[in-house]
Amino acid sequence: MCAIIGSFSKDKMVELVELNRYRGEHSFSISYYDPYEKKFGSIYRSLGSIDCSLINIPEGQYCVVHQQAPTTENATAEFIHPAEIHGQ
Repeated sequence: MCAIIGSFSKDKMVELVELNRYRGEHSFSISYYDPYEKKFGSIYRSLGSIDCSLINIPEGQYCVVHQQAPTTENATAEFIHPAEIHGQ
């Protein structure tokens, strides 16, 4: 099971991360989407439980967090999948 959550607000993201921890703490990704440029900017991913201090939403961008609990045997860092658009 996984959780995919999003917001323009860091406070809301922290609240949602805490509410959804039970959905997966194997790994996570944090992505930032620029609605004006229509593309994702930085994407951070790591093994383990998400540290909310890593969420730093740039002004005007939308934050997407994926809290992952793998359902396959491929539970290594290379299989942490962030939000993507057109292979970006």
